[in-house]
Amino acid sequence: ASLTVLTTPAGVELLQADPCIDNFIIFDKHKTDAGILSQIRLVRALKNERFDKVFLLHKSHRTNLLVWLSGIPE
Repeated sequence: ASLTVLTTPAGVELLQADPCIDNFIIFDKHKTDAGILSQIRLVRALKNERFDKVFLLHKSHRTNLLVWLSGIPE
């Protein structure tokens, strides 16, 4: 299995040394990725990765919606 983490730039700094993480998708919702167009790009990027499963570690209606729109099955 491969583990990809979707996180903020600060999250990458905290997690980059973890050998279990294979890849990062960085999403800076407060700066460079603010706005609906960036969210649409994120959904497309997630769809293109064809992930099998997602784990959401915090409650966020926006994150739930983005993951649902990306079509990740589980």
